Amino acid sequence: MPCSAPVPGALVTVRRSSAVSVAARARTDTKGRFRFVLAPASYAITVTMGTGARPRKSERLVRVQTGRYTNVRFVFDTGIR
Repeated sequence: MPCSAPVPGALVTVRRSSAVSVAARARTDTKGRFRFVLAPASYAITVTMGTGARPRKSERLVRVQTGRYTNVRFVFDTGIR
């Protein structure tokens, strides 16, 4: 049975969808949350859980609009049973 517990300390990387360089980077808090203030544009948001030889990654393409909040949810099986 998969575990749906929050993932603290996961690396969150944001880049404009048309660029290679990183626009923002942070780690998730103790409740697995993250927040960025970004200019309106399209972004690729990548969350990396774990380190070493087998980190797990997930990416979402997000469109940020003027004056609006955009929620993005990532789900990982943490392997904790």
